Amino acid sequence: MKLTNILLRDLLRQVRLLPLAALFTALPLAAQVPSLINYQGRLSDGSGNPVTGNRTMAVRLYDAASGGNLTYAETIGTVAVTNGTYSFRFGSGGSLSVSSNETVATTNGTNQVFNASLIGTPSGGTLSLTDGFYTWTSSTGSSNPSAFGVTYNATAKSLQIIYYTEVPLVERKIIANYQTSTSEAIDSSLLGGEAYLTLNVNGTEESARTRLLSVPYALKSADTQALRDELLALGIVPDIPLKMEFVFVMGGTLPPASGLAGESVSSFQIGRYEVTWSEWQEVREWAVKNGYSDLAETATDSRGKPPGSGSAGSCPVIEVNWYDVAKWCNARSERDGLTPIYQVSGAAYKTGQSIPTIDSSANGYRLPTEAEWEWAARGGISSKGYIYSGSDNLRAVGWYWDNSSGALVDFWDGRGLWPVKKKAPNELWIYDMTGNAWEWCWDVHESSRRLRGGAWDNNSATCLLAYRYSRAPTDRLNGISFRLARSSGE
Repeated sequence: MKLTNILLRDLLRQVRLLPLAALFTALPLAAQVPSLINYQGRLSDGSGNPVTGNRTMAVRLYDAASGGNLTYAETIGTVAVTNGTYSFRFGSGGSLSVSSNETVATTNGTNQVFNASLIGTPSGGTLSLTDGFYTWTSSTGSSNPSAFGVTYNATAKSLQIIYYTEVPLVERKIIANYQTSTSEAIDSSLLGGEAYLTLNVNGTEESARTRLLSVPYALKSADTQALRDELLALGIVPDIPLKMEFVFVMGGTLPPASGLAGESVSSFQIGRYEVTWSEWQEVREWAVKNGYSDLAETATDSRGKPPGSGSAGSCPVIEVNWYDVAKWCNARSERDGLTPIYQVSGAAYKTGQSIPTIDSSANGYRLPTEAEWEWAARGGISSKGYIYSGSDNLRAVGWYWDNSSGALVDFWDGRGLWPVKKKAPNELWIYDMTGNAWEWCWDVHESSRRLRGGAWDNNSATCLLAYRYSRAPTDRLNGISFRLARSSGE
């Protein structure tokens, strides 16, 4: 029986009639996955024909694509399959099995009886003990070999260990090896990292594991790409709620087409969209009450207004310079209970225009490096080699001079800034890495700082993924914004 884990094609056909919000439930991306996961797929027989009828199904989760540890298992039960399609929810009634090694006693060199209790409860009363000299195994709860006897009470989790003949060595530890099994709902933190699923149908488990992405549907990377492409073909811009702030980007090496070709990037997290004006304001208000200053709150732009003002809350914040952004990252880190990354003279960078150092042990928010930015913009390991972020068609993924008229914020000849997420995402479902607003990066270029991505008033060549640009860190322009990054595992 062939198992193929892809989102239902029929569902895609119906998506014309439904907003995509009906497909994706709002949830925080950074470290949480819902305790109940919607799983959908197709089932075909050995000849490739769609299956119809009831099938018994179960899921098992691992922490690696192969090998690794079993972290969760749940029997789903009978699932109806219609013309090859099926769906179910899981996560509320599974079990977690853990191998345990526990020191239960230490010999003192004399014949004696040891009494001990186990922390966990062995599955089915199965238990093995060893002291490095004798080994005892029981599946019934007691055993009495000639030299080494143990009685185990599974209900009380108590052990009595008796040596009948030879005296064991002094200070030899007696270790219990057993399997504990607990029934529980799936832990959201369990899926905060890598999680791979296998499906069991009528007692047969598929050999390949499906990586669960941080969306409420169990989609593999290739299936996510197929979903994105098919939605675009239907003329629908895939939309994910703004609460889903960060995307995990698996590391890799930049391709020959890049000006940073061959540079390696470690796994990290990056914002799904640029920091918006409403987000900037919210954190800035907190920051000025907590010792931060010079966050562009008193400066004015060419219109005589504070930077970014006049932009809708859903537009990228603009007219913020590199120093503003570094301090804002620290302020948001502190507000969210994280350790600020940028430091000056051994303290969190909060005021003035100084070039900060990085506290590599900190877990707060930061700017992406130029290499990280480009790797994410290219789609990481899911890249299809596009020249813009998510497409070879610039109009599909970005706002630039030729299509930015009618903007919500009018700067020049009817053109200007658009709200985030109005264009199609790239292969990693990251939005607006091409056009709309340049994005500050950490990297230094001569006396300037790197910017990437192009803006609403640029031509198509400037928006190419390979295009590199830089500006003085003091510059505040109506085409410059930024997005957040965090190091992997934070």
